[in-house]
Amino acid sequence: MDILAPASLVKAIDAYGQPCDNNRGTSFAAPLVAGAAALWRQKLPEASPLELQNKLLENAGLERVNLPEPDRERLTRRFLDLSREP
Repeated sequence: MDILAPASLVKAIDAYGQPCDNNRGTSFAAPLVAGAAALWRQKLPEASPLELQNKLLENAGLERVNLPEPDRERLTRRFLDLSREP
Protein backbone atom coordinates (compact mmCIF):
# COMPACT_ATOMS: atom_id res chain seq x y z
CA MET A 1 0.00 0.00 0.00
CA ASP A 2 1.30 3.44 -0.86
CA ILE A 3 0.95 5.08 2.52
CA LEU A 4 3.46 6.34 5.07
CA ALA A 5 3.19 5.64 8.79
CA PRO A 6 5.37 6.57 11.77
CA ALA A 7 8.51 4.44 11.77
CA SER A 8 10.79 6.18 14.25
CA LEU A 9 10.39 6.97 17.93
CA VAL A 10 7.12 5.02 17.97
CA LYS A 11 5.61 4.91 21.45
CA ALA A 12 4.73 1.41 22.60
CA ILE A 13 4.86 -0.83 25.64
CA ASP A 14 7.20 -3.74 26.16
CA ALA A 15 6.30 -7.31 27.14
CA TYR A 16 6.17 -6.22 30.79
CA GLY A 17 3.78 -3.32 30.18
CA GLN A 18 6.50 -0.69 30.55
CA PRO A 19 6.53 2.28 28.15
CA CYS A 20 9.28 2.43 25.56
CA ASP A 21 9.56 4.96 22.75
CA ASN A 22 12.78 4.08 20.98
CA ASN A 23 11.03 1.80 18.51
CA ARG A 24 11.50 2.20 14.78
CA GLY A 25 11.16 0.47 11.45
CA THR A 26 8.45 -1.24 9.45
CA SER A 27 7.84 -3.60 12.37
CA PHE A 28 6.16 -0.65 14.06
CA ALA A 29 4.77 1.20 11.03
CA ALA A 30 2.93 -1.77 9.49
CA PRO A 31 0.78 -2.49 12.59
CA LEU A 32 -0.34 1.16 12.63
CA VAL A 33 -1.63 0.87 9.07
CA ALA A 34 -3.24 -2.50 9.86
CA GLY A 35 -4.92 -0.98 12.91
CA ALA A 36 -6.21 1.93 10.83
CA ALA A 37 -7.60 -0.54 8.28
CA ALA A 38 -9.32 -2.42 11.12
CA LEU A 39 -10.96 0.82 12.29
CA TRP A 40 -12.25 1.45 8.78
CA ARG A 41 -13.47 -2.16 8.57
CA GLN A 42 -15.38 -1.62 11.81
CA LYS A 43 -16.96 1.56 10.47
CA LEU A 44 -17.69 0.10 7.01
CA PRO A 45 -18.19 -3.66 7.52
CA GLU A 46 -19.54 -4.22 4.00
CA ALA A 47 -16.65 -2.45 2.26
CA SER A 48 -14.32 -4.39 -0.02
CA PRO A 49 -10.56 -4.45 0.65
CA LEU A 50 -10.09 -1.99 -2.24
CA GLU A 51 -12.68 0.38 -0.76
CA LEU A 52 -10.93 0.22 2.62
CA GLN A 53 -7.59 0.93 0.98
CA ASN A 54 -9.10 3.90 -0.82
CA LYS A 55 -10.50 5.27 2.46
CA LEU A 56 -7.05 5.07 4.05
CA LEU A 57 -5.48 6.86 1.09
CA GLU A 58 -8.23 9.49 0.81
CA ASN A 59 -7.69 10.51 4.42
CA ALA A 60 -3.89 10.45 4.27
CA GLY A 61 -2.09 13.76 3.88
CA LEU A 62 1.22 15.57 3.59
CA GLU A 63 0.76 17.75 6.67
CA ARG A 64 2.97 15.57 8.86
CA VAL A 65 5.68 14.84 6.28
CA ASN A 66 8.87 16.63 7.27
CA LEU A 67 10.61 17.25 3.94
CA PRO A 68 11.79 20.42 2.18
CA GLU A 69 9.19 21.88 -0.19
CA PRO A 70 10.65 20.70 -3.55
CA ASP A 71 10.93 17.11 -2.32
CA ARG A 72 7.60 17.25 -0.56
CA GLU A 73 5.76 18.17 -3.77
CA ARG A 74 7.21 15.14 -5.60
CA LEU A 75 6.21 12.72 -2.88
CA THR A 76 3.75 10.14 -4.24
CA ARG A 77 2.80 8.69 -0.87
CA ARG A 78 0.73 10.29 1.85
CA PHE A 79 1.01 10.01 5.64
CA LEU A 80 -1.52 7.93 7.58
CA ASP A 81 -4.02 10.24 9.27
CA LEU A 82 -6.93 9.15 11.44
CA SER A 83 -7.65 12.62 12.81
CA ARG A 84 -10.27 13.20 10.10
CA GLU A 85 -11.96 9.78 10.20
CA PRO A 86 -13.02 7.14 11.12
